[in-house]
Amino acid sequence: MQLDRAEQAVVENLVRTAVQEQSQPRFGSHNMLSYLTMQLHILHCRYALERLKAPLPSAAEGIWQLIQQTILTTAKPFTLQEAAKERGVSPGYLNKQIKLSCGYTFFQLQKFGKIINACALLHFPELSMEYISGLLHFSNLQDFYRVFRRYMRKSPQEYREQDIFRPVERAPDCGSALLFLQYMHLNFSRPITPATLAQEFHMKEYTVCRIFDQVYQMTFAEMLEQIRVQYACAYLAGSDVKITEISERCGFESLSTFHRAFRKHCFVSPGDYRKNQI
Repeated sequence: MQLDRAEQAVVENLVRTAVQEQSQPRFGSHNMLSYLTMQLHILHCRYALERLKAPLPSAAEGIWQLIQQTILTTAKPFTLQEAAKERGVSPGYLNKQIKLSCGYTFFQLQKFGKIINACALLHFPELSMEYISGLLHFSNLQDFYRVFRRYMRKSPQEYREQDIFRPVERAPDCGSALLFLQYMHLNFSRPITPATLAQEFHMKEYTVCRIFDQVYQMTFAEMLEQIRVQYACAYLAGSDVKITEISERCGFESLSTFHRAFRKHCFVSPGDYRKNQI
């Protein structure tokens, strides 16, 4: 979770003391470590409960909707200036609010979103590197490889061959809401639920659902559906794989569920969408 400066100072002091006790054992170090660990656990519970009880201001809700939009949207890139104009604030103020909310500036968030989308699209072997690069609006294929390697420490081809479905390094300096979004993008083809996130991030299922309601103003199921439809669009336009198979690979339970969700978000059937793209 995001901490304010005072909270962070308390936590950092406890962690430094614990590291010192472990690296330079003294009389009672084992008991001291247990005591410090318990303090950290209690602080985590306190901060989590305080954040659940505190109502989110409307401005914060709007910021998280923008964060979600920035990561989810690949076909139509937009600038910080455009986003600020839509909200009637200055670009500098909006950038600061984004940074306070998720730990990234707008520019960093866009780069992070592109890489998460790239990792997700690499699940589909039929999609070429050129297609993925163009869809995510990299200036050229070399730029795509350079940025991907900077974030993932390997090429897109190496990631596709070695790391699909393996744990990915989580985004630093960001709270649960952004980690949830990252996890859903990378595991959208699997059968995941709020219980999956609760187990993955060591929290109550109720807490997971409440974070979606408070931060994103939608349910887990609604967001997962949006993500799956987004990648289905990319797959339909970039391959000739049968629609039934695309439905399965994108994690939909049945073809009818896929058609219903696709029409809801794109206002056409998957078949018509593919014809229009061609």
